[in-house]
Parts: sequence; C-alpha cells; structure tokens
Amino acid sequence: MRQMSDDRNVAIGRLMGEAPDIVWAVMNGDETGTMIDFDGRHAEHEANRWFDRHKREFPSNVEANAYHLVRQERWPDYLGEFGDCAASSRFINWAFRQTTFAHPENVILSHQLIVRGMTVQEALATYLLPAVDDAPARQ
Repeated sequence: MRQMSDDRNVAIGRLMGEAPDIVWAVMNGDETGTMIDFDGRHAEHEANRWFDRHKREFPSNVEANAYHLVRQERWPDYLGEFGDCAASSRFINWAFRQTTFAHPENVILSHQLIVRGMTVQEALATYLLPAVDDAPARQ
C-alpha cells in the first residue's frame, strides 16, 4: 500500500463524496504480500472461486504461507502521482468549483505553491485538506 499519498487520496475522495473501489486480494499471513487480486463487479465471487480451487490444488502452499482472502478499499490517485489522469482531473475540476476558490487570494496562494514546484493537484490538496477531519465517509 502506498504511504503518504494514500491518506491524502482517502481524504480527497471523502471530501469529493466518492467511494473507493473494492478489491479482493489473496494475501499471505501477515498481509505483506499479495498473490493475486480481483476487482470489478464480480470480484468477490471470482476471488472465492479462484481461492477454493487453489486450496484444493496446492493445500501445502496455502497452509505454509497462510494465504487468505482480504477485502481492500482502493482510492483513486487524485494527486496524479501514479498516472491516474481521470481521477486527478476530477479532483482539479471539483476543487475549483468549491466556494473556497471563489476568493482571488486563494487562487493566488495556489498559484504561488505551483510556482514553487508543486503540481496543481498538490497545491489544491495543500490548501483544501485542513478540513479533512470533518469530511464524512460516503456509505
């Protein structure tokens, strides 16, 4: 799992009212390694089917590595650090529609951060994320 940016992506997603993608992964006992993961509409069913077959065919491998299924939430890459252009574009569009940026001084502040080397997404996140603790998780 990514470190710092994951926390910021979760916070941004919650502010935007979006929901994470649900992924089912076959992981080792201490959950530091993923053997395979499944996403999409039928991910849970596909993961269970694959894992049941793997347990039948390779029982000693499953036991030795303590493989098990784990449900994970994966948030989009709103900051654009890993090439998710759609998510970062949604974040930029959403951020500039917020009343926070209706004031010219806030746009100027973001511009100054960008001039100092931040990406647009980082500058917007830097300005908007202090309110993250109040952002409700979408159910």
